[in-house]
Amino acid sequence: MTAQPVYRLYARHRWPSLAAVLVTLLYVAAFHPPVLAQDRKPAGTSLRMTVSETPGRNNGQQTTDLPPTTLSSPVVLWDNGPFNNVIGLASEENTLVPSARTADDFVLTSSATIHTITFDIYADTPVTQPGVVDIYAHSGGIGPVNALPLATYTSTTFTVVGSGFGLDIRRYTVTLSPPLNLAAGRYWVSGYVIGTGSGRGFLCTSNGASPSTEQEGHFRSAFFGYPNWVPTSTVPAPPHYAFTVTGFFKTNVNANVNLVTTLTGLLGSACGPNYLNQFNINANLVNTGAAVLGNPEFQVVELQQANGTPPPNPYRLKTADDYVACNTGGVVGSTQQVSPAPFNLNPGAAVPVAFQIDLPGPIQPRRFRFFVDVFAVVGGVSEHVPAGGKGLKRERLGQLAIEVTGFDRSGEPQLATRFVPERKLTWQGIGVGVQGVKGALVRR
Repeated sequence: MTAQPVYRLYARHRWPSLAAVLVTLLYVAAFHPPVLAQDRKPAGTSLRMTVSETPGRNNGQQTTDLPPTTLSSPVVLWDNGPFNNVIGLASEENTLVPSARTADDFVLTSSATIHTITFDIYADTPVTQPGVVDIYAHSGGIGPVNALPLATYTSTTFTVVGSGFGLDIRRYTVTLSPPLNLAAGRYWVSGYVIGTGSGRGFLCTSNGASPSTEQEGHFRSAFFGYPNWVPTSTVPAPPHYAFTVTGFFKTNVNANVNLVTTLTGLLGSACGPNYLNQFNINANLVNTGAAVLGNPEFQVVELQQANGTPPPNPYRLKTADDYVACNTGGVVGSTQQVSPAPFNLNPGAAVPVAFQIDLPGPIQPRRFRFFVDVFAVVGGVSEHVPAGGKGLKRERLGQLAIEVTGFDRSGEPQLATRFVPERKLTWQGIGVGVQGVKGALVRR
């Protein structure tokens, strides 16, 4: 680690201007740990973990909660590389600096349950500062969103893995309790320490994940003149930071489940005038396979007009986890948890689920389609997860397609459900079918 970049600021000028001196001081404060007289030897600390915020909704109630027969061990879903001994960047709250954040991204190729996040950071040796992880949604362009994080988790569990500049190099282990369910996509981790009005914290750099699919890290601090997230190259600083994400990837388990409708109905929507009615489906999700299914969830594959002119507003699944209010969330790609994590659906067990779909106006549709996939961790999950272990066995399974068929009220029945292709069952004289089918079905 070196301070050479600061020296180069002065190379072209014999006497720097006042502005140049101020810029340099801000750069040094954000980008370089202070050089103190002594380093400390590595030591370990293990204290209680707490969670301050978790997202998600309870969209169903479990009827069975039997002890799982087997539990899989978590795996490393993302490794952004170890500390590369290059330099650190400020990431702290209520220290000598009021607030500074460094974040780097990770990519999930399929939905996952996150159990643990570790990050490496320079921190003051005399005190035990809490370590905090903020998890941000992706902005859609570059960097994390500037709004509040999806979730925040706090821990004082860390191990000292090195030292330098009179500071510890701490590896914080933050347990997400309860575990966090995330859909496939890009997310951002911001690890930092919380002080008591003094001390410092500098997130450690890495060479990035291998193979690399991530963007460069981002930095935010009004104190240093960056009120919104900017690429670290703007500061300037190295592009990647040291952290890992551990948990479970979820597998498509449609071939191992059954969905039996128990009730359907049509109600007026509270989201007028854009949505006229709300269609409700009550059903039971049954584990027909031989393995425990951990944290099952539904992912919307198709939710749209089946024929005719598409409505001006999209159909929305109101029970989706990202549905917040009228006209938000609940579209293709959205997920709906079966029950709050951790939850294990044992072989032969059933759990009730409910789907609520907002139907757009201004004209009641005659027909629309609603297709979902069911994802779960094969082998079950536990809130108290053992360390280590091998990865989950991946299975290539079929797709469960649900088609919801609607009719207008002029002499025809109200909305009813059927499943495609049909395997006839009987419920109060109405034919209902359930069957796992090939993925090509949703491309019709």
